[in-house]
Amino acid sequence: EISACLVGSEMCIRDSGYGGDASAVAASLTSGVVNIYTTNGAFAALKSNGQVITWGSSGEGGSPSASGITTQLDSGVVSIVASHAAFSALKSDGSVISWGGSGYGATQGTTASILTSGVVKLFSSSQAFAALKNDGSVVSWGGNSDTTAVASQLTSGVVDISNTQVAFSALKSDGSLVVWGYGPQGGSTGTAAAQLTSNVLKVFGSEMYTQYESPLLAPTAMPSAKPTAAPSAPTAKPTATPSRNPTITPTTTPTLTPTVTPTT
Repeated sequence: EISACLVGSEMCIRDSGYGGDASAVAASLTSGVVNIYTTNGAFAALKSNGQVITWGSSGEGGSPSASGITTQLDSGVVSIVASHAAFSALKSDGSVISWGGSGYGATQGTTASILTSGVVKLFSSSQAFAALKNDGSVVSWGGNSDTTAVASQLTSGVVDISNTQVAFSALKSDGSLVVWGYGPQGGSTGTAAAQLTSNVLKVFGSEMYTQYESPLLAPTAMPSAKPTAAPSAPTAKPTATPSRNPTITPTTTPTLTPTVTPTT
């Protein structure tokens, strides 16, 4: 049974065990909701005052009290991402709070101590999360998130992250690409590795895990988590944005005829 939420009225329908019954938190959903996020069996509503309200399956993020972090979601949250069964919230002080299914990123483990400040953006696959910090470093936790093999390449210079369902890729300011996760689904660049060491402009992930987010109005007074010095864009970025047409015309087209024609 698929649970659903009617965003306009913040009413939920269908299976009560998977988010279809919001009666326990109904009084908190009558106003101020700016976005709604989902896992497979729970909802998280972000309010304009930075508070998060959840309901649904406790094992899939519906009950942060089960993780003992309810009070940390009472204020200061600026954005939320979801895996298949867990949520992670970015707070205005640059810290990250995670809850839900432990095998899906709810447990930060050894990364917890480096997620207390400096995070500027969160990303998710179906099993894990990745945090981009204001010094260009990356922290990743959850299933298929082991960065051991590429750890030295994720300490600085990362400007963007993309994902498949079980892998991540990080674009660096020098135009190179770093990947980790489940090898057969994007966690390994294989024979393409030599072509991804420079001049990469943007990365797109196939089979991307979709997070459902409501198109409500932006919060009127949402705390900002924007860093004082965000990671810089790739130096390989061209002066003209590449066309979406598969045939990309160079900024300066090489001439096909000699500049000086020999006299006869």
